[in-house]
Amino acid sequence: MEEMIEATGVDPTLTAGSTYLTVEGLAELLHTSPNTVHYWIKVGRAPSSFKVGRRRLFARADVDAWVEEHRESGVA
Repeated sequence: MEEMIEATGVDPTLTAGSTYLTVEGLAELLHTSPNTVHYWIKVGRAPSSFKVGRRRLFARADVDAWVEEHRESGVA
């Protein structure tokens, strides 16, 4: 698995099928770039998240709620 992380830069245990998503996993799920996710974090528009060491994680349930909220309001 470490080889996969080194090759892709994404931890396969922290992507779309997991309980938690990394910035890269969230970007992949939403078909956007990690830079966009970092911008959303900076301006307060990202889903709720927390940090473990240097890694920011998003709970999948929070992401799903955030997507649904934005789908209903029509605001990205």
